Amino acid sequence: AEILLELGAKHSMVVHGLDGMDEISMSAPTEIYEIRDGKIFFLTLKPESFGFSYVSHQDIRGGDSKRNNNILLDLFNGKKGPIRQITCVNAAATLMLAGLAEDLREGLLLAERTIDSGAAREKFDELVKRSNQGGVNTHVYAR
Repeated sequence: AEILLELGAKHSMVVHGLDGMDEISMSAPTEIYEIRDGKIFFLTLKPESFGFSYVSHQDIRGGDSKRNNNILLDLFNGKKGPIRQITCVNAAATLMLAGLAEDLREGLLLAERTIDSGAAREKFDELVKRSNQGGVNTHVYAR
């Protein structure tokens, strides 16, 4: 965080889940160093800060490409649960840093609305379509 500040970062976060995750965790508290207004602010974030319960790593674990595709589709189709929670909380931080949300709570609401409105699924479908066009050596699944 100090180096980001020295490099001129305007608004950034360095996050570390105490379970070893390099993102905001739903399995343990997360230490956050937020660089804002030329200063570094420290906070510890817990799932209950958002009204969530702790979850096990198994509840958010991915797998092979087919399993990960199904996880994404479930998420974009509105399935509630640990995957949605960790996705929305981390998206909340991104939305806040991008200036689209005032704080993490507002970012969480925006992330949830983006999923519930179908906008996230539309972007995913666009990614699938464009990535499966000629000349790309990868395949994105979808149903």
